[in-house]
Order: sequence, then structure tokens, then C-alpha cells
Amino acid sequence: MAKKVKLPLFYLIGMALVVVGFILPMFKYGPLETTGFDFINFKDFGLSTVCALMIFVGAVCGVVLCFINVKNADLLKLVVLLVSIAGFVILAVSSQKNGLNRFLAKGFIKTAYIGFYMVVAGWVVALAGYFVKK
Repeated sequence: MAKKVKLPLFYLIGMALVVVGFILPMFKYGPLETTGFDFINFKDFGLSTVCALMIFVGAVCGVVLCFINVKNADLLKLVVLLVSIAGFVILAVSSQKNGLNRFLAKGFIKTAYIGFYMVVAGWVVALAGYFVKK
């Protein structure tokens, strides 16, 4: 008999979508396209940098956890998924302080682009994959 693969496929696909969506343009307003990395600024290290890193690093750790064997892998997968989502929530709530964030928050849905939708879809797929475990 074939060996059963215990790879959490839906969770992996969801977290990979978050990583790819973070790299793609998340917001577009006219000629201005903003990726997730545009929120990271180490010269002026602030809350938006921390939140953007939480989104990206949480998603990357979620992908890595799918391939390695760790004692509490299920709990860690949930934690990194929640860290990634919390990074976005904090970034959205604090959008009134940063000029770029404030500019994008005025017409948020109008300026949302493919990367943003991939990140949100990735979180939904990863949450479903975590709870379904197939």
C-alpha cells in the first residue's frame, strides 16, 4: 500500500496565496501600485513595518511548517495564521497615522488590487484547511 501523505494541502495553498499576494501589487491608484513590501521601511521603523512583517513572516512560517515535523505543528500553524491576520487588522486600524496608509484607506475598496484579494482568499482557504485538515 502507498504511504499516506499527511501534507495539509488546503492550509499550504492558502498560506502560499498569502505569500504570493503580498508580493503582487495589493493596491493601485492610478499609476501608483503598492506591494506589501512598500509598507516595510527599516529607516523609519514603525507600526506599519511591524504589521507588514507580521503578515509576510507569518505566512512564510505557515508554509514552512507544512513541510517540517514539529511537536505542536497544528497549534503553531494556527498561531502563525492568526499572527498574519492580526498584522493586517492592526495595519488597517492604524491606517490613519501613515500618509500612504491614509491615502489608500480613503478609497480602500476602489484601490484594492489582485494582491489584496489573493491575501484575503489565502486566509480563508488556510482557515478552512486548518479546520478541515485534509
